[in-house]
Amino acid sequence: MLLNRGFISYAAAEEGVQRAIENYNRLRPHRSCGYYTPEQAHRMQGELVKKWRVTKRRQAAKMQSTQSMTAA
Repeated sequence: MLLNRGFISYAAAEEGVQRAIENYNRLRPHRSCGYYTPEQAHRMQGELVKKWRVTKRRQAAKMQSTQSMTAA
């Protein structure tokens, strides 16, 4: 984990962050991706079944942006 960890240099911190991103995308299955890793889900054919909810705030923002696009 990178939390509560100090690094001796910027390069060491950058390497740690890159490893964390790789672990997140290649090793850790995600519930929203049907328990596939994001990398596996990206390589799959077809659409994934939606496993997340759209919040009311996000839905309202999407509707507002759609309306502003059609008004222009």
